Amino acid sequence: MRLSFTGLAIAFVLVGCGEDSTSYSAPPTDGEVTPTEPSNTTSLACLNPTLQTPGTTIDLEYASDAAIDFGLNDVHEVVESVPEYKGFSDVLAKREGQSTVYVKHDEVDQSVITLGQTDSDAGMEVDYQPSGLKQHYNLEEGETKHYATVTMIETTADEKVSYEMDGSLKYVGRETITVPAGTFETCVFEHKFYVVQDDGISTDTLYTRYTGVDNGVTIKEITETTSSESEDVGLFNDTILLEKGNINGQAIQGI
Repeated sequence: MRLSFTGLAIAFVLVGCGEDSTSYSAPPTDGEVTPTEPSNTTSLACLNPTLQTPGTTIDLEYASDAAIDFGLNDVHEVVESVPEYKGFSDVLAKREGQSTVYVKHDEVDQSVITLGQTDSDAGMEVDYQPSGLKQHYNLEEGETKHYATVTMIETTADEKVSYEMDGSLKYVGRETITVPAGTFETCVFEHKFYVVQDDGISTDTLYTRYTGVDNGVTIKEITETTSSESEDVGLFNDTILLEKGNINGQAIQGI
């Protein structure tokens, strides 16, 4: 499961963007995202309810241009239903090995909220206070959502670290791109985070994400990060490209 520059447990890849497709259909289950009439001008055309359906399995492999890449960008995930998590009901658990990300769908607000993550291998637990890290999925082309400050609390056996996070999400529009896995029509999002750590060090990160219209997974993602502590223009820059993948055993194919 891919973690971002500070160890943030944000499930960007599987937040639920991608056009509803009968190829990946599944029976209704508690916690499933309810499809809405898609639109060619809004990011709602990029909603894939299957990625939020219990029982779904997702396997994705990415190439990275970072200097070190040991498959940390790859995704091998199973979606499960959880009756309750930290006071929230009807939660989805996205499990990959010993790591689990907990998310909740808000149909009225048309958003998916990342509540937290646990990783038993690392002995780590991450919480987003006071009520999770939100990402909307029905934006007009060019529309930007700004989100209230979230406190990320990362707890291990040895310490507890907190970060103050401010974020925004912009839906840029549609773009057709070619990656090793093929050519895809995508929805382009710009996801920005400004993070301040306990020690006062601040970090700016921009994720430019290209999400497949017909499958809902990240086809390409560009990460650009700068820090108040670094004199370098780019603290961490990386681009990942989908090499291959499948949803419920069905191969993801380009247009």
